[in-house]
Amino acid sequence: MPDIDFNPQFLRALELMENSRRHAFITGRAGTGKSTLLDYFRHHTGKRAVFLAPTGVAAVNIQGQTIHSFFGFKPDITPSAIKKLRDKEKVKLFQKLETIVIDEVSMVRADLLDCVDTHLRLHGPQEGHSFGGVQMIFIGDLYQLPPVVTSRDRELFKTYYRSPYFFSARSLENLDMEFIELEKIYRQTDDVFIGILNAIRNRSVTDEELALLNERCIPDFAASSREFFIHMTSTNDLADRINDEHLKKLRGKIWTSQGIVEGDFGREHLPTSPELKLKKGAQIMLLNNDTYGRWINGTIGRVKGFSENEDGEDVILATLDNGLLAEIGGAVTLHQPGRSCAEAARPETPHSHGLGSSKVSHPLPIRPGGTRASPRRKGAPHT
Repeated sequence: MPDIDFNPQFLRALELMENSRRHAFITGRAGTGKSTLLDYFRHHTGKRAVFLAPTGVAAVNIQGQTIHSFFGFKPDITPSAIKKLRDKEKVKLFQKLETIVIDEVSMVRADLLDCVDTHLRLHGPQEGHSFGGVQMIFIGDLYQLPPVVTSRDRELFKTYYRSPYFFSARSLENLDMEFIELEKIYRQTDDVFIGILNAIRNRSVTDEELALLNERCIPDFAASSREFFIHMTSTNDLADRINDEHLKKLRGKIWTSQGIVEGDFGREHLPTSPELKLKKGAQIMLLNNDTYGRWINGTIGRVKGFSENEDGEDVILATLDNGLLAEIGGAVTLHQPGRSCAEAARPETPHSHGLGSSKVSHPLPIRPGGTRASPRRKGAPHT
């Protein structure tokens, strides 16, 4: 794990998460260390904790599971539809829970959080109590992506809830919850640039600040093949098309790695194409946080070659944008909402999480990285 700056807010959050049973909402602007805090807690906690997120991509980023998958919720779940489980083994798993961490909470709808509360009141360690007596840790930035509300559900949020956001859940109305804001920005160091980003975030940006950004616009810019640039697009299809065009311009044979899709898995949940096609010289983007701190989700690099490890698994040799030459291997597995809560909260595996009934596994945590769509739901940081 890379070096961590244990600033006062970071330490306060860790102390609350690890050494108390208090509920908490931990927030902060982009680049303030929310993901680092979650990752550190996941690796070091002695609690029986599970790590959840509202979308498949967000769940992959934290090596966790979707909310729907962990609780076995169907897509159209409502609090009134939740019934007492008959499977005693599943109930035992929920009764052993101590802490649930929900990342990217800005995307969690109020009604879904009420479903979590109802389920845990029935099956948690303290039956009938808020969230079953389980400590709830919510992490996210409310200035980022909002919950998705379909036209069919809009009436619900006009009459029953004050808003679609998680903080409007009925289950939070009388819940005593700590608020912690991480303030120090690590992703950028230019104070002027940070000021402009904050002004845009707060909708207070001035014409002078926009002019500073526009000074850096180069209409006829052509990216050098020796440097790392990312072309942002509005859709994944357009990004895939541009990446394919770049790949065709490179010399040499196409190298292919095939992922495995099991069950009914929607394409919109995939972190990358099931079939990964690359050539030497292709720009790539990493989709996970490396255990040894060599890269994070969103790091870009350029392919130097292809090989296999001792187990016959695919390995890519790449130069990363941080200057490191890295051998990249290891699978990304993404689980679709299913009906199983297996393995969660077992004493011998306190940090494990349940697995859904459908999944896609890719042998490498990589996607073509020359072009990507600007995300409607958060998946990776842009640095």
